[in-house]
Amino acid sequence: EKHCKNMDNPNKATCTDMNVALSYVYMGYWRYMHMGDEPSLRDFDYFVSLDADAFLTQPMPDPFQIMQSNNLTGIFNMLAYQSASMGNGIQKATEAVASLEERRNRYLDRRKYNLMDDKGQWTADRTSIWGCFYGGRLDFFRNPRFKKFAEIVAYYTYRYRTDEQPVIALAWSLLG
Repeated sequence: EKHCKNMDNPNKATCTDMNVALSYVYMGYWRYMHMGDEPSLRDFDYFVSLDADAFLTQPMPDPFQIMQSNNLTGIFNMLAYQSASMGNGIQKATEAVASLEERRNRYLDRRKYNLMDDKGQWTADRTSIWGCFYGGRLDFFRNPRFKKFAEIVAYYTYRYRTDEQPVIALAWSLLG
């Protein structure tokens, strides 16, 4: 932290304790904190994020059609597991926005994708979504409860590189 400035204000932070470019950290922060309010996306209902290094091995159905026809909050292609500091702050944020009852036994689209256990704790294996492909409703990111959740996690994103994938996955599970 001795090399960091403005760590209490993510909009003015000038470093991170992780060995990663600040621009990469900001990309994740922008995706969960500002994407929903981006003026150029105002006329859109959904987004899809596809990493530049991802490649498709077979034809893919239209993800926008899948989300719209099934009234989905989000869509993803595979699970990931957050390790070390890349999930810091997530539990604190979930406890701030959701009661114990709301946190118990939360999952994504089916029980095998358990994100929170019966004690309302983020699962031991720290289940998340993989970032190479996911998408969702943009209005979800404008929800006041989500904004509160995201504001709490922002400090951890800048300090420890908490990724946007667990932020989005846990929020979908709790608030979607």
